[in-house]
Amino acid sequence: MRWTIATVMTIAAATVFADSGVSPTYILAIRDAKPVSVSLVRTADFVAIPMSIVSEQKEPAQRFDDIRAAKRLIQDKAKENKRLTIKDGPLSLSARPTSKMNFISSCSSYEQSSTANLTIMIALDPQAPDVFAAASEITRFVNGIKFAEKTQCNLGQVQLAVADPEQHRTALLQLIAQDMRRTKEQMGSKGTLAIEGLQGPVIVRQMDETKVEVFLNYAVSLNGAE
Repeated sequence: MRWTIATVMTIAAATVFADSGVSPTYILAIRDAKPVSVSLVRTADFVAIPMSIVSEQKEPAQRFDDIRAAKRLIQDKAKENKRLTIKDGPLSLSARPTSKMNFISSCSSYEQSSTANLTIMIALDPQAPDVFAAASEITRFVNGIKFAEKTQCNLGQVQLAVADPEQHRTALLQLIAQDMRRTKEQMGSKGTLAIEGLQGPVIVRQMDETKVEVFLNYAVSLNGAE
C-alpha cells in the first residue's frame, strides 16, 4: 500500500545571479504558494529592483554603444555606494535598424528592441529592515544618473533577495528528517519512507514585507505498509 504524504508541485524557478565560481549567488524570492510543510524563515538579505535599459537609436551599432555606456555608468556609480550590488541579467540585441514608426511597435515578436537587463540590490539592515527606505534609495540612485538623450532606463517591481540560500541545505535536511519521523509515528505504519526531490535547489519564497522562507521542494511516500 502506498501513501502519498506530499506531492511534487512545479513552481517558477527563482532568478539566480552569479558572477563567477567564487562570487556569492543571489536568488530573488518568488511569490508562489509553498508546496511543502518544512521551511526556514529569515529576514531577506537584499531589496532588489530589476531594471531594463533601452536605446532609441536608429542604427544597431549606436544602440549597442548607448546600452553598453549606460551599463558601465550604472556600475561605476554603484561603486560609490558600498550597500549597492549590481547584477547582470539577460541581454537582447537586435541587429535590425529601426525607424520612429517601427520603434513604437518594437515590442512585437518580429521587431524586438535592444534591451539590457540589470538587477540593482541594496542590503537590508538585519536589525531594522526597511524595504521602503531601501527601495527609495535605489530609485534616487537611478534618478541621479544622467543617461544619453535616447537611452531609457525603466525600473521594475520591488523584490526581496537572499545571498547563497544553499548554505541552509543542511539545516533543511535535518528538519525534513525530523518531520518525516513524526509523520511516520503519527500514521502508525511499518512501511518505508521514500523521499524524492532533495537534490533540487533551495527555493526562496517571499512571506511578507521583509521575511522569506527557504525550502526544498520534495515529495514523500510510504511504501510497503499494509
